[in-house]
Amino acid sequence: MFDIDSEREVGRERIGRFFGVGSAGMLVGFYGFFLLLWVVLGLAAFVMSVLCFGYSGTTAQQAVGVVFALLFGPFYWIYYAVSADYCGKKESGMLGIGGRK
Repeated sequence: MFDIDSEREVGRERIGRFFGVGSAGMLVGFYGFFLLLWVVLGLAAFVMSVLCFGYSGTTAQQAVGVVFALLFGPFYWIYYAVSADYCGKKESGMLGIGGRK
């Protein structure tokens, strides 16, 4: 017959293996989550740095933004927050995508 408790244990075991919890402990799951978060924020930073080319700021600031996004990933968001005139108002003639309003 169908045993719901044994099915729950099998499900927990599968989830634990997927996230790296088990003999290696939760450390592997933590590093996996951190790596995934780093990659997602890094990709978002790169996309945002490219979109900022249509907004205010010097060409040097925009180039530094792309370099920061490529080399430092999520730390780009610190540069985005600190540089007040980077990626600000939209310049005329460009699409209204990204940037600060």
